[in-house]
Amino acid sequence: EKRLNAMVLIASLSPLLGMTGTVTGMIRSFGVMAASAGLDPGAVAGGISEALITTAAGLLIAAPGVVAYNIFVRKVEEYTMAIEGSISDLVEAIAES
Repeated sequence: EKRLNAMVLIASLSPLLGMTGTVTGMIRSFGVMAASAGLDPGAVAGGISEALITTAAGLLIAAPGVVAYNIFVRKVEEYTMAIEGSISDLVEAIAES
């Protein structure tokens, strides 16, 4: 259960880091547009590409991380319930003897 916290942290931060890249890419694109006299689609495209790549990377890391986290949490809960049931059975057996 200790490592689950790290997993959910990574899954939660990945989209935020991706969005940070999106913002920096858009800032770069707007900076290029502001600095040039005319609109150069090639120069602007680099910043937009950066923005989209970082967003996609963040989502590609986060989605499987969230799924894996939920699977592991469910398994931990199942094991916990099984252990609690076994302990309850053991206590009852000791009380009867």
